[in-house]
Amino acid sequence: MREAYLKFKNEDVKLACLQSPLHIHNNNQNWLAGMFAVEYMTLFNGILPVLAKWRVPIPLGGTSNHFKMDVLKRIGAWDPYNVTEDADLGIRLFREGYRCSTIPLPTYEEAPPRLWPWIKQRTRWLKGWMQTVLVHSRNPMHFISDLGYKNAFAFHLLMTSIIISVLIHPFFLAFSFWQILNLSTLSTSSIDGLLITTSIFNLVGGYTTYGLLAYAVLENSRYAYVSKLLFSLPLYWLLISITGWRALVHLIVKPHKWEKTPHGLAK
Repeated sequence: MREAYLKFKNEDVKLACLQSPLHIHNNNQNWLAGMFAVEYMTLFNGILPVLAKWRVPIPLGGTSNHFKMDVLKRIGAWDPYNVTEDADLGIRLFREGYRCSTIPLPTYEEAPPRLWPWIKQRTRWLKGWMQTVLVHSRNPMHFISDLGYKNAFAFHLLMTSIIISVLIHPFFLAFSFWQILNLSTLSTSSIDGLLITTSIFNLVGGYTTYGLLAYAVLENSRYAYVSKLLFSLPLYWLLISITGWRALVHLIVKPHKWEKTPHGLAK
């Protein structure tokens, strides 16, 4: 609280919210909790501080946000129909001319150590991100006018591209493996060669880039030992893709249903 207060006091008046990093306290319970810890450390200690430094829109996490109350009330606070209302709120603050930043002192959270609670939680998160992208894309020109081209591009690069990649990842993965297994029967034309090269480059590059970022964040932290789990990243991303498609179905049939996450499962 003191850290947040001092940063608010020393920054300009447009700073409206500070996001504290979330760390997982049951990271060594099992593989799922460990991968959750990797993901949280990469997001809150790697990606969000950089976005804050660049002063681009930040999709806030659902915990440990410090707001200026007058600004929060002025913009209408949280959207009760968005199931990841903090992510939406972070974007709306930017649209109203404010900005968000981060502070380094963490708070602690429990990762779902069981698969079904994890699936329901991730479904809700991705459904809320889909809602946020749809809401803020209703009038593209108005959105660009509010944010500017750089911030609008950063928003879609982070949120829209993640949603798309989550949905297409299993198909892209299957197509890439099919290409590799059928190299001998594929045409030797330059187009086929370009497709194969591009697929393999994207596949390896995607895993490697995220893995290196995660490793860099984890290396000098108390969570360094979970970096060995990075080799199972492809499996974890496939699980996220399953929840992404579940989120898309929920967005259509029950867009505002909030699947509660049970707590107290940590050892």
